[in-house]
Amino acid sequence: MISKVGAGNTAYLQQLQKNKDSKGIAPAKENKALDKTEIIKEQIKNGDYKINTQKTVQAILGELI
Repeated sequence: MISKVGAGNTAYLQQLQKNKDSKGIAPAKENKALDKTEIIKEQIKNGDYKINTQKTVQAILGELI
């Protein structure tokens, strides 16, 4: 017997495959963390990146304690 959850997952996977086949790519969500990383990389390259020393010190102390 297939549970409702299992059947729902199967339907979802079939829809993803259909989208992949029709568009040639699988649907993907935008990763905000990656966007933030790219922004920081650009700021470092340009020399505009400022380190938040207070937050950095708190993180280091949190690891030491």
